[in-house]
Amino acid sequence: MNSSRAAATTLVVVNLLILAATGVFGWGLLSLLTLYWLELVIIGMYNIAKMCRAGRLGELGKSRSYQAIFFIAHYATFCVLYGAALRTVIAGPGAAYEGSGAALFLGVIALLASHGVSFKLNYLDRREFDKVSSLEQMFVPYLRAVPVQVAIVIGAIAARSWGESALALAGLAAVKIVVDLLAHFKNHNALAKRPISPPDAGPA
Repeated sequence: MNSSRAAATTLVVVNLLILAATGVFGWGLLSLLTLYWLELVIIGMYNIAKMCRAGRLGELGKSRSYQAIFFIAHYATFCVLYGAALRTVIAGPGAAYEGSGAALFLGVIALLASHGVSFKLNYLDRREFDKVSSLEQMFVPYLRAVPVQVAIVIGAIAARSWGESALALAGLAAVKIVVDLLAHFKNHNALAKRPISPPDAGPA
């Protein structure tokens, strides 16, 4: 099994565990959306590491530190605004957290591990850092997250219309897995076809 497929397998397993958790721990829609929102934060954290490790700066130059700070500013704004929309509009103003906080914490740990496996196997071992500049990497989370979050929002609206039943939440989680997996392969397969670029000597 190549590294991309191994990372994809981890992605599927972790998301299947989350799907199972919706029934086992009695999660409601807001709890599930909160976990998916926290995954966006995790993606941003790993992207900072990717930007700092990238072999090239990109056309705008500056430093990796400058680019990372700029990324944190606009990505944090995106996450806060999107999280507020999920909480007040998608989940609904009357939505309440259901299920244990410990289970939600374990879900976060599982997502950290899943994205960590992908970071190690794809970005480091397959040397994706030699194929993308830090400037280009700055926008990768949006390209990866937007289709997944659109699927989540549509699934959440459908789940609300069906009374947030266990079956509806399982359907939301299943749709998220499929779209996430497709986005994963699209991103990493595109990078696999790129030639390795020579690193620049730009500032850190």
